Amino acid sequence: MTEPRQFRLLYVEDSPADTEFVRLAFKRVASDTQLDVVDSGEKALALLRSPKPLPDMVLLDLKMPGMDGHEVLTAIKSDPRLHAVPVIILTSSRLEEDIARAYQVGANCYLPKPDDALGYQATATEVHKFWMRTALLPKGA
Repeated sequence: MTEPRQFRLLYVEDSPADTEFVRLAFKRVASDTQLDVVDSGEKALALLRSPKPLPDMVLLDLKMPGMDGHEVLTAIKSDPRLHAVPVIILTSSRLEEDIARAYQVGANCYLPKPDDALGYQATATEVHKFWMRTALLPKGA
């Protein structure tokens, strides 16, 4: 029997506070998760296009300066090497046009950012339970 492998998660977020909430939440509920964080869309694409193994999943904020989350999502889903990587939008936007656009481009899930640390822990628990334990995902390249 093989040991479960470490789950690789890329978090694309420009807010240090939100990054810390996510980092602590996943540390508590998913200690088997390697969380890599970048603070811009440009850095996310550079990392994803590098020779390093792909993450198992991307958590992506929409509202970032420079290349925003919609542009990053479009680039990921139009790249043959990256398009199968699940992308979960984790953003403060609840605008219908943002939700619709994200799904039209290929987002796998759209989650509103929680209001506090307990909310982030609950969100991390649900993401971990479904995406990391229940769903079958393609192995990173």
